[in-house]
Amino acid sequence: MKGYTFIFTLMLLSLSSCLKKDKTLSLLSSAGTLDSVVIGEQYQEVIYYDFEMKRVVATAKVDDWDLSFESNDSGTHVFINGGKTLNGGNGVWVYNTHQTQFSAVKATSSINEANYLFDSPSGLPDSTAFGSWYTGSLQNGNLQSKNEVYIIKLDPTTFIKCRIKNCTVNEYQVECAPLTADTASAITLTKEKDKNCVYFNWSNNTLRKVAMEPNKNAWDIVFTRFRHIYYDLNNFPYIVNAVLINPYQTTVAADSTTGYQQIKSYNYPGVQFVPNRNIIGFDWKSYDIQSGLYKVNPNKCYLVKTNSGYYYKLHFLDFYSKNGIKGTPTFEFTRL
Repeated sequence: MKGYTFIFTLMLLSLSSCLKKDKTLSLLSSAGTLDSVVIGEQYQEVIYYDFEMKRVVATAKVDDWDLSFESNDSGTHVFINGGKTLNGGNGVWVYNTHQTQFSAVKATSSINEANYLFDSPSGLPDSTAFGSWYTGSLQNGNLQSKNEVYIIKLDPTTFIKCRIKNCTVNEYQVECAPLTADTASAITLTKEKDKNCVYFNWSNNTLRKVAMEPNKNAWDIVFTRFRHIYYDLNNFPYIVNAVLINPYQTTVAADSTTGYQQIKSYNYPGVQFVPNRNIIGFDWKSYDIQSGLYKVNPNKCYLVKTNSGYYYKLHFLDFYSKNGIKGTPTFEFTRL
């Protein structure tokens, strides 16, 4: 019964995109820096924000990418877009066939939907859907692909198959093709060392590079559509707008008890900084069924240590524009 009630609540949330808020909340503090970003009612915008510059540094569209490849010298991890909803999708999913013959993989009819894999919401590289597609180690110079063929579910009716053939400090070698193909040409994907990842989408039967994130030392947080997984509800996927942190030398501690005004330092009892990308996440707001609106909890605060070595405190104050349209988070931050 609990699961049905929860799913009914999620259905109400999806309907809330048609609702407008009568008026915005009053800002609770004039200290620090106040700012807002527009992610859109359908959360289609990806917004990269830098605290030191106090501004948006880059924007993109969340549906523009399918796969991203870790781009530093030692990077070997492949990530999928859990927030993609194009063509009625519920994010990108991956299934490892464990087949090594490319032509042997041509159908999805025997795959149980529950066996498709997803990246962990934490965004940590040791918990991806592609997992360890190789043996050995790039650092030790003995990396070797398992040559396993992965089926990638891009949306409810679009499937492709991919195999990662190799990875060096400078590039990946990848094979991708429509599901019915017998062979695929190897594609070279060049790493960009000043970015966390390089991004690609499947277009016209090949992987095409797309511009998504700015240089890794130029931003702190990103507002994006995101797939959360409710593990206690049989891995129930739920796509929401969330705030993720930069995976490059950025950590965050959450504090729901002290209060924004009372936080004067980044070092006090109980503070624990973690690299989980979803530590800020989406639950600084909650959906009120009675009013049909999102309500923000300004007491949920976050301490952010940036890749520049600075510390900031952050909280959220609203989720609506001045015209009462959802998808415009207002937030306050102060350097400590």
